[in-house]
Amino acid sequence: MYKKKKKFLIKYNNKKVIKIEKIVITNSKNLKEKIRYCLETINFKPSSKEFVLKPNICSKYKSGSGHITNVKIVDELIELLIKNYAAKRIIIAEGPSLYLKEPMELFEYAGYKKLVKKFPEVSLVDIYHTKYKKADYNFKVPELLDNRCLINLPVLKGHPQAILTCAIKNLKGLLTREDKKKFHREGLHSNLPSLVDFNPELTLVDATICQDCTGDLKSKKYKFDLLLCAKNPILVDVICAKLVGIDINEIPYLKALVPKEKLNYEIIGEFRQLANWKPYKNKFTFGKIDVYINDCCSGCIVALYEYLIPKKLKKLYILGIAVKILSSYFKKQRTSYIMGKTMENCNNVKGDIILFGECAKNIISGIHVKGCPPLPE
Repeated sequence: MYKKKKKFLIKYNNKKVIKIEKIVITNSKNLKEKIRYCLETINFKPSSKEFVLKPNICSKYKSGSGHITNVKIVDELIELLIKNYAAKRIIIAEGPSLYLKEPMELFEYAGYKKLVKKFPEVSLVDIYHTKYKKADYNFKVPELLDNRCLINLPVLKGHPQAILTCAIKNLKGLLTREDKKKFHREGLHSNLPSLVDFNPELTLVDATICQDCTGDLKSKKYKFDLLLCAKNPILVDVICAKLVGIDINEIPYLKALVPKEKLNYEIIGEFRQLANWKPYKNKFTFGKIDVYINDCCSGCIVALYEYLIPKKLKKLYILGIAVKILSSYFKKQRTSYIMGKTMENCNNVKGDIILFGECAKNIISGIHVKGCPPLPE
């Protein structure tokens, strides 16, 4: 399954000839035909009749919200794999937010369980409960990838730490819980490039509805109604970054991956910049609450939001956060929550300081909330 990174140069009559890679950009109307068009245009030839699909089902959101991969896209892709590529088995695998105790509940909430009823070839797998093995990388790999074709199905979104979360970062969902934590402790941007070693044979991006940030409170939705498709996940992230107006030099993991020579590619379809997303600087302010996320993992972020919501409003997520923000205005001073292991500047931190999670305990003087991640109670 795991191969060395493909070279993009081939020889012809003893001369180096640059291989031109294709990336397809198309609207999402008539999904079935557009997905078929994407796969045929990039000449998709799977290595196996067994597939592993890796969508983004990071947290408890409905399909079509822009937070997770739209189940309609996965549905149409599965039908195509069965009819046109003779798929014998299709595994949909995900390892969502570290904070979630029962990841399988997300499949049902997001509408993915209906795919098992519709297609006998399909099964849903919580990646955390599968077997892993050591590899020649800085992370363990799931055994279920062996001798199967991996298809990457990310959503185009912004991210406060990674800046862009799309093809490459979506593969992080295949890691063990401990490897995910390690990625953040050692530096997210220095570890993300290694995920290309998963070597997906196809990346199909859900860019129908997108979020410019974490998807919480301050995020803005964009209705692009697009699909993007290519074999090379690096190329996908480069084009997606340009699509939303982010300079590649502002995305450290991507800058490290892009060769010094130009990527040689052909865009099939219309390309134009559709937005102007700004990288976030690891700080969010809600009322008199400052949240410094730094290099923390999603476990601490979700745990903090849960921690902030009043108990009586746990089922009303957004309302609970809103009440907490409004009530903060009545406090005499600010409250600063600090997460992650490293922080560039502590001089501007104001008010009561709460160090949230194990990574943050030695950053600055303050009240330490234990846990990795902390439990809200």
